[in-house]
Amino acid sequence: MEKEKIKKVENNQEKYLSIKDINKKYNLAYKNEFYYECLFLTYALIEDRTKALLYHIGFLNNNREKVQSKKIIKESIIKILKIDREKPRYNFDKLYYRLNHIESIINWIKQEEDENDYEKEIKKVLLKYINNEDFINTINYLKNDWKDIRNELVHGLCNKKIEDASEKLREVVENGYNCFKIINKAVIGIKKNKIRYKFKIQ
Repeated sequence: MEKEKIKKVENNQEKYLSIKDINKKYNLAYKNEFYYECLFLTYALIEDRTKALLYHIGFLNNNREKVQSKKIIKESIIKILKIDREKPRYNFDKLYYRLNHIESIINWIKQEEDENDYEKEIKKVLLKYINNEDFINTINYLKNDWKDIRNELVHGLCNKKIEDASEKLREVVENGYNCFKIINKAVIGIKKNKIRYKFKIQ
């Protein structure tokens, strides 16, 4: 018997309510020191916002799960992310890969090179919203320290001293939630520029 999947949000209002509910649950869990629940919720928020960033610059299609199929956009993605043109492989489904892609984008916007109209537009927008110390440090932290500490706590907790584990857990939760807020701020700014609308991206 096939398992019934949890229904996905179907519009922006449902998406807003979902994020709002997760934030509410995070604050309640944090208040009661349920830090492992906080960690789970923080991961979900960061995962969603990194996907939203890539979506609003046009890299993902409307279901936010597959790479954009529009030829001019796909060519730009290959160029910006330095994907092998002979054997192009796109992986946007895991947080690890999305953080790597965002880091590649950060490196790309600092370069001067020939660009098509789409590339000029996203570079102009991204220079405004992600080319700053807070955002760059956030991506670097999530890729390295946050991932390492999170994995250590999740996979080896029974072998850790209680006091040390508790201190690290609270730290990784607070830092992770701050990272979510920084990425979310950038996403809000990028979304307002309506890149997808300007380039008729489905």
